[in-house]
Order: sequence, then structure tokens, then C-alpha cells
Amino acid sequence: MLKSKRETRRQNRPVMEALEGRIVLSTFHATTVTQLQADIAAVNNTSGPNTILLKPGVYLMTSALQIQNAGSLTISPSSTSSPTSLVGSVVDRVLEIDGGSVTLSGLRIDGGGGLRRGAAFWPRTPR
Repeated sequence: MLKSKRETRRQNRPVMEALEGRIVLSTFHATTVTQLQADIAAVNNTSGPNTILLKPGVYLMTSALQIQNAGSLTISPSSTSSPTSLVGSVVDRVLEIDGGSVTLSGLRIDGGGGLRRGAAFWPRTPR
């Protein structure tokens, strides 16, 4: 009598492994005030470096841009061929920075108001 060989099944046990930490630079391109506000909302509370490039032109702000814990954020024009201006209203400042490291480069900031401190921008710092 012949014995049939029994097939051995290979055991496969999936294992989860942790990946190394990664920081990805994000670059956003804004052409309108609405896009600029959405891009700032996207980078708020992120720890990595981010850049927002603005199409040259005039950005008329109706309320302050709220930058909160933005890690390392740079806002600059996408081209230096024409000026890029952030113009605030008389009832609010142009920028309000609450945490993070923010670099503004190649921008003109005009206007801004309000009854509280910081007409154009107000960098909140712990006291």
C-alpha cells in the first residue's frame, strides 16, 4: 500500500512594523483670498515645514488671516515680476499669528485696523 504524502501548509503570520518618522514639505499655491484662507487652514496645527506661494496681485482681506500653531510656515509671492499685497480692512488686522514660526517674504502689507492691539498684524506670544 502506498501512503500519500501529506502537504504541509506554510504558516504566514502578518506582522506590523513601524515606519520611520517622515516630514514632508508641503507647498500650496493661492490665487485668491479664499484659496489663501483655505491653505492657511490646511497648515494650521501641523508641525512640518509649509510654504504658501501667492500669485502676484492685491489680496483684499475682509477678516484677519488666522495662523495657529503652523509649525514652520513661509508665505511669499510665486513671482517677483509684480508686487504682491495683503490689504486689510479698517475693522480687522491683516494677520493674527498664534504659535508657530511664520516668515513673510516679498509681501507688502497695507491697512488693517480694529480696536485692539496690532493694526496690521498681531503675533500672540506667551507672557
